[in-house]
Amino acid sequence: MIHFALRRALNEPEAEASEDSLVDEMVLSELAETIGAQKFKTLLSRLLEQGDEIVGLCEAYAADDSQPQPDIPTLHRFAGSVGMFGASAVAAAITEVESAFKRSGDGPSQQDCEALATTWKSTRAELVDLLD
Repeated sequence: MIHFALRRALNEPEAEASEDSLVDEMVLSELAETIGAQKFKTLLSRLLEQGDEIVGLCEAYAADDSQPQPDIPTLHRFAGSVGMFGASAVAAAITEVESAFKRSGDGPSQQDCEALATTWKSTRAELVDLLD
């Protein structure tokens, strides 16, 4: 559930915070209050689209290395973006993919991409709740 301040910033009813959330609700609250509800929703929508694209590229490349792969600067920027939205588990998974990519020089491993995809899908579901 989303922290009270975020709900207030988005003009939504109060909800209790969940301890097992993949998203830091205080970070989200501060961001929404700082930039305003409309801009917050716009940026969140972009983040979701970007995440789907990057995770999709990673999964496709891990399954078939003739497919295009995400590049390191794109992965790095996305890790920063999800971090700004309080999604530290996804940021850590992306950083792991980025690090493995740098070590091997061959692109992300299937295991790293699967871990990223799993974390992204769970985190994405929490973030989508904010747009409804």
